[in-house]
Amino acid sequence: MTMTTIFGAALITGAQLSGSPVLPPDGDVVTGPPEQLLLAQYEQCLSFEIEARIETDLSADVVFDESHAACAPFFDAFADIAQSRVLLADFDYRAERAALLTAIRNVSVRIIDARQGGDLTRDRLPLELPSVIT
Repeated sequence: MTMTTIFGAALITGAQLSGSPVLPPDGDVVTGPPEQLLLAQYEQCLSFEIEARIETDLSADVVFDESHAACAPFFDAFADIAQSRVLLADFDYRAERAALLTAIRNVSVRIIDARQGGDLTRDRLPLELPSVIT
């Protein structure tokens, strides 16, 4: 069972626990399970932090690591809530959580590399994270 499946199952299981409406910067009201809101906050925070560092001389790895460190509380809270909704005796949660973060990191670093390198596709590479909830 993958982390995507686990988090998807957690969202279905926790669908009745909708969070309070949150007003994101664009003005739309977002509601949903708390872990979904936390993931959206993590993605928003990570995008903001990466954008703030992308024009520096830092390597793509360092840009991601520093950006993730600034946003880690959202990721950790998201993962903790999702974990609390899944009870499997043979599930290695730490390994799945690390795999999820590695997947986010790999995609983000490739995008940062392309954008820092002045690649011709730079304008077509949005700073978006892979979807982890299906």
